[in-house]
Amino acid sequence: MPDSIMFYLYSKSTKYAILTLIYLAQQAEGRFVKVRDIACSCDIPVPYLSKLITQLRSHDIINSLRGPTGGIHLTRRPSEITLTEIIDSVSDTVAGKRRCLLGLGNCGCQPTCAMHEHWKKIKNRIEITIESQTLEEIANIPTESTHI
Repeated sequence: MPDSIMFYLYSKSTKYAILTLIYLAQQAEGRFVKVRDIACSCDIPVPYLSKLITQLRSHDIINSLRGPTGGIHLTRRPSEITLTEIIDSVSDTVAGKRRCLLGLGNCGCQPTCAMHEHWKKIKNRIEITIESQTLEEIANIPTESTHI
């Protein structure tokens, strides 16, 4: 998922949420992982990650436990969590409103640039491909191929 496609469509929050959940998916099932460890490993500011964790927890994607043995872990197997679910849990955009592939703000129903109709078809195919993936599928992509 190259930056040039995935994250022109989605926010930094989405990128960080996906990186966090990939990290959790690669841990032993049920193992609580410290937020600071994730932040350090994924290069995410701790305060930013803390806000994302609240959103992911409220959508029942992760569970958290306070205390010295606490941390966060996935509530379900990675194969049961879709990218659509992750995106929707942290998205600050209205469904159907994504960023313009040309970087001209949000892309909606109304044409905002000369390439709108052409890009709309391409963007829809990209979104279908991205959003039909599960966390398990993207967590198993070799690291050098995952330029999120």
